[in-house]
Amino acid sequence: MKQDLEEVGRHIRELFWNQYVYERAKGIIRDNPQLAGSANYFLVWLERAYTDSVLITIRRLLDRDSQAVSLGTITNHLIRNPGFFTREKFTSGWRFPQQKQQASEAFTILAGPGDELNPALWEERLADTNEKCESVRKIVDKFIAHNDRKKPSSELKWTKVNEAIDAVGVLYLQLEYLINRIGSESLIQAIPAEVREKLTDLPGDPRWDRIFRIPWIPPRQE
Repeated sequence: MKQDLEEVGRHIRELFWNQYVYERAKGIIRDNPQLAGSANYFLVWLERAYTDSVLITIRRLLDRDSQAVSLGTITNHLIRNPGFFTREKFTSGWRFPQQKQQASEAFTILAGPGDELNPALWEERLADTNEKCESVRKIVDKFIAHNDRKKPSSELKWTKVNEAIDAVGVLYLQLEYLINRIGSESLIQAIPAEVREKLTDLPGDPRWDRIFRIPWIPPRQE
């Protein structure tokens, strides 16, 4: 399960990285006074490529097929095997009584008040995540993976896309903290508010946006 979680984690982080880079690149282009008022097909292409990539990734992360590596299948494994996640196991890695108490409080947040994981709690979390991502799933199924004759009744709003990204990020961190036995109550409580900060550390050169700062194509000869 940890191997599956690591693979899902890579996709989750790519999702947040792509969101950050897209928003930054779009802002750079739109704030360029020399491009103001002109149609920019590159921006149209960028938005289309980003949208398709993000929506498909979210759809894949919530795949319910038992053969898929996804948030959905990992969560379903928890629900079917509550006895594998116990308070005793979760707190066993901590040596001192205060640490064990803190870990026990963290387990209560992640798994419920009992001695083992409460499946209903995770069913609710998965259902809540699916609900927040439902509009995304429909768009992918009908208009990206397929070309439905019936066009969508309304455009998918960016607020819905960003809400879906945050929802899968929150579910992933909850899974990570439970499976990897991260016993910090304050860290767990902070998940919803700080999910973006936790998942947007860009890999590689942090100065990636210098490609917009260094002109190298010679001016076009009129």
